[in-house]
Order: sequence, then C-alpha cells, then structure tokens
Amino acid sequence: MEDELSNSEGYYNYVERQQMLFWKAVEAGQEDTARSLLRHDFIRIHERNYEDRTFLSLAVGLGHTNIVECLLDRHDIDVNLQDGNGNLPLNEAAGNGHEAISSLLLEKDDIDVNLKDGDNRTPLIKAASNGHGAIVSQLLERNDIDANLGDDEGDTPLVEAAWNRHETVVSLLLGKTDIQPNARGESGITPLYAAAVKGHEIIVGLLLDRDDIELNPKTSSGETPLFAAANNGTRIGYQTAAPQGPHRLKC
Repeated sequence: MEDELSNSEGYYNYVERQQMLFWKAVEAGQEDTARSLLRHDFIRIHERNYEDRTFLSLAVGLGHTNIVECLLDRHDIDVNLQDGNGNLPLNEAAGNGHEAISSLLLEKDDIDVNLKDGDNRTPLIKAASNGHGAIVSQLLERNDIDANLGDDEGDTPLVEAAWNRHETVVSLLLGKTDIQPNARGESGITPLYAAAVKGHEIIVGLLLDRDDIELNPKTSSGETPLFAAANNGTRIGYQTAAPQGPHRLKC
C-alpha cells in the first residue's frame, strides 16, 4: 500500500495525517495505535510539536510508561535528545518521580546518566532534590554515575537532598564510597550547612557521624553550620561514638 501511495499525489497528505494521528496517540496514551503507526518508517520520531516537545519528551512528561516503551523499541530513537524546552527524557522522569519510566530509560545502552538538561541539572540532582528515593537508588546502582556532579552553581545532589530535607536520599548518597560530603558550590553551601539552616537534626546527625566531615566550613558570606543552627534553634552539637568524642563546632 505504501508503494502505491508513494507514487500518488496524496502520499504527502497521507504521511502528515499519520504523523498527526501518532501525536494524538502519544498524548492520549493509546498504545495499540502508537505501535501500529510506529511500524512505518516515515513516522518522524524526533519531530517537535507546537510546545517544542518530542514524542519521547511528551510521553515522559505525561507519565505514559506504555508509550515510552513503544518509542524505545524504535531502533532510531535518540534517548539523550533534548527537546526545545531543555528537557531530557531521563532527567524529566527522575524529577517527576516516574520510577518505571526511569527504569526503562536506564536499560538503554546509550543512555547518558550524567547529562545535564537546560537548567544544568543531572537526573540525580533532580531526583535527589525532589526526594525520589527509589530513582536515586536506581541511578546510584550505575557504575557510570557521577554522584558528585553539581549544577551550574556547583550544588551537588547531596547538597540538594540536605537542603530539601530528604533524609532517605541523604542516607543513600552517603552510602556511596566516592561521595564528597564537603563539596560546595559557588555560594559555599555544604550539605552540613544546608541541613543546619533548614533545621533538620537527623540529617545533621548523619553528616556529623562521618569521620571526613568538615565541621566549620564557611559560606561565601562567612556563615558556618553552627551559626545557621543558632538562628533557628537546631541542635547541632551532635554526640557521636567516634574516638575523638563530641564534635565541636565554632561560630
């Protein structure tokens, strides 16, 4: 049928109609229609819609796991393609907590787990900042993950997790042997300072339990974790079982 249509004047219109039907199927989550249309090579798999979304970007954003699976079956799909809004499939799935979609994307051999989106944030930063522990776990299982890679301001996943009071995520990140608990961005905010200023005593305790934690790092404005804690009443003089005894922090 396609051979006949290709020699007719109506071929272009036919292709455009199928392309529009595919957009509608992706948006509505209609798996059977999507799979049927994807059999045609003329479907332009990386086309953008009026919102600058690609098919994969749209399916991920809407949480349509079945459509994402259909799209990933295409041999020519680019799983690392950024849409016109700066969204990347894995980054968006991680940020929105779409665990099943993240899992599907992570199965692709060519997925880049450290790629930054238009906001210069990695999948791990987005998952950590939003408290999506299951996705953080998925990402940390990867041998190629950079758990210390920061955003454009240098803030790392651990800083984001501490700042947003995500205790479980902080614990997961601290379990990485190569984690840098004292990493700081342009503002000089460390995970310990972030936890102190946000008043999360449990996260403060998790950080102070580490032998390699810096106790009195200063931000770019000269503030220390103890200074931040004193301002909001956080108990930061945390007693540990370490040989050196209680941690001592200075204003």
